[in-house]
Amino acid sequence: MGEPGEGDVVSWTRLVCDPGPFEKEDDGAFVELVRVENAIYERAGRIGAEKERVARRVLASAASARKSLDKQIAALEKEGYAKDDPVSRPLPTIGNAREEKEARRARGAAIFEELLPRFVAAYAALGFDPTKTFVEACVGKNVHPNKVASACIGVAAQTFGTGYTRWTYTYDQEHGKGMSVPARLLAEFYVRPAEIAALAREKLCGRNERHDDLDAHGLADEIQLRIVALAKGLS
Repeated sequence: MGEPGEGDVVSWTRLVCDPGPFEKEDDGAFVELVRVENAIYERAGRIGAEKERVARRVLASAASARKSLDKQIAALEKEGYAKDDPVSRPLPTIGNAREEKEARRARGAAIFEELLPRFVAAYAALGFDPTKTFVEACVGKNVHPNKVASACIGVAAQTFGTGYTRWTYTYDQEHGKGMSVPARLLAEFYVRPAEIAALAREKLCGRNERHDDLDAHGLADEIQLRIVALAKGLS
């Protein structure tokens, strides 16, 4: 038989540390460790708490992992931890961070592709041309561009299920201070539906979660071409 894999039950080395003089009896800490080939799995937390931290360290070889595990156990014992009876638990499933990011980006991109036509149609249904900037869309209409930009943001948030922080660092790049985009600058900052749609795509893919400064150069222009084609289909 080969080495165990994630989900297989293995025997963990368990170390516990008694609670301090001002802590409850069940507030002691625990650390559980197990080595599988060149990886060290670790579970740690408070004995009386439900939450625990699960981690995995991958080293260059099984030998280096063995040495690292011995050093970690020795260090824990110096800190006041003592070995308890071994415990049998399954190896946790820990995804590769890069793979998870790539998978999220792929899912986000697919969702965006599906919802972009709905966004264009919903915005056009408000009576505005989705191919124009918010300023251009108001020519000949008794409405302010900022109100149109706000309406477009609302349509995007509802269609794509994303939130817009309205937070930017654009106006003070020298000092790196952020600010909330005021209502009087919405049309100037967001410019056109393509920019708002591009932000939605980035947010769906796990980016632009804390601010609305679009860092994906050329993405809005690419989406603008898509919007132009979709708008023709609506007319």
